[in-house]
Amino acid sequence: KMNIEELKKQRKIKILLEGDTGSGKTYTAVKLAVLLAKGGKKVKYIDTEYGATEEFILEVEGVSEEVIDNIEYVVSSRFREIMDAFTEFEGFDYVILDGLDDLYYTNIEYIENKIVTAGSYINGDRVIAVKDLDTFSLPWNMYSIVYARLTGSLYKLLNSNCNFIVCFKSLGTSDSKMKIEERIKAKFDTVISLEKLKKGNSVKWRGRIEKNRGKSLEDVVIADVVGSLKKKVVGD
Repeated sequence: KMNIEELKKQRKIKILLEGDTGSGKTYTAVKLAVLLAKGGKKVKYIDTEYGATEEFILEVEGVSEEVIDNIEYVVSSRFREIMDAFTEFEGFDYVILDGLDDLYYTNIEYIENKIVTAGSYINGDRVIAVKDLDTFSLPWNMYSIVYARLTGSLYKLLNSNCNFIVCFKSLGTSDSKMKIEERIKAKFDTVISLEKLKKGNSVKWRGRIEKNRGKSLEDVVIADVVGSLKKKVVGD
């Protein structure tokens, strides 16, 4: 027999915030992290590009120590350190990853450094010598490793007991990158595309709902993304 209340308890919040640099992804994610912490939720915030520090400083000034203690802020631009942050989600109600696209670029850099250190790599039946990073870029046939690790990181979140919010900047317009992005978006219940609007001296941020599973809200424009998501993630 289906128990609706049990199903509701098992339901996880899975939100993807996408947009270009400066579109308000980090601003929105940090605001939500602090709101969740104020509501007594334990939050793990993984910052892959040192991009959230200033926002956190502004948000938590004057906030109680109890609220601050509810947030574990993990910051690194090193691939292995970021991967280590994915080994333990137990005890957290929410995981916020800011941003998933940086895992793609840091992984490329990580693999390139390993190949340069080794001095060569194998391509089919050929051994290709490598001198330095300035003259070497990752061969196209090795990108499958990068894609697999990117989606693998996302699956670790999916398999955790946490709710999660992920910030993501488009990888580009090639067919392979667009396919990866579609696979990523398919794993989220809510996808919101953020953009920054400038009119004269005033600046505003808005979001467009690309996907909201279970509700026909595609292409709905929301002026206050944080306010709109507050009820969904905080519950009041």
